[in-house]
Amino acid sequence: MIDWIYKRATDVEGIFRVSGELAPTKELRELFDYDDEIELLDDDDPHVIGGALKLYLRETDNPLITRDLYNDFMALAEGPKNEVVEKLKIACEKLPEEHKWILIYLCWLLNEIRKKENVNLMTLQNIVIVFGPSVMRHPDPSGGMDFNIIALQSKVLTLILEHFTDIFGENPIANVLNQYQEHIKNNPPAPPPLPPPPPETIPTDNENQENEPEQKISLTDSTPSFVVVDYDKENSPDTEGKDKRKKKVKQ
Repeated sequence: MIDWIYKRATDVEGIFRVSGELAPTKELRELFDYDDEIELLDDDDPHVIGGALKLYLRETDNPLITRDLYNDFMALAEGPKNEVVEKLKIACEKLPEEHKWILIYLCWLLNEIRKKENVNLMTLQNIVIVFGPSVMRHPDPSGGMDFNIIALQSKVLTLILEHFTDIFGENPIANVLNQYQEHIKNNPPAPPPLPPPPPETIPTDNENQENEPEQKISLTDSTPSFVVVDYDKENSPDTEGKDKRKKKVKQ
């Protein structure tokens, strides 16, 4: 998803700031729970894809900057500038590997978007306002709407973006990909969870008469018989637009 945005949407005006259609955004977000790989199409709406990425980061159980390190990062927003880079490096090293990899990849993308701010109108300030509260959410949900806290969260993300190479090195993306491939090699991913089964449909009396062959019922048989309609496209909810996107699941 990050790679798709980098290749096709860094020059889209208002990327990440303009909202896409709600239904396809939520649909794409939900695929993250069931699919290891999602194949995006060239003509997909960049605002839908950007919105799904934001929604995913916002809804993760533990944000990229984890709750146990939240205060460590927030303290850097008001710390001495001459010490901030070294302390940010130390703080980022404490993150779980997967969180650090995604943070690096995301911040790299955001810096690429910043390079085209004269076209996409996404200044540094716009970017950190959008992503700051998602990347490092307040441990107490009731405190997350405090504007002073949001300002500090944005300041932390600003520092990470401005000092990206000082914190993560000159070519961190190549390092992340190598580490990730090594991790997958040593820790094969478990099969994704299956989607919940569709509800069983109990037919009406008329449907029973039409679809069930005549059968003799023993008077001693007290268990009623039901007809379960197969779940297929005829009986499924409206899925217009869903067949457009191919999904590949690693088994």
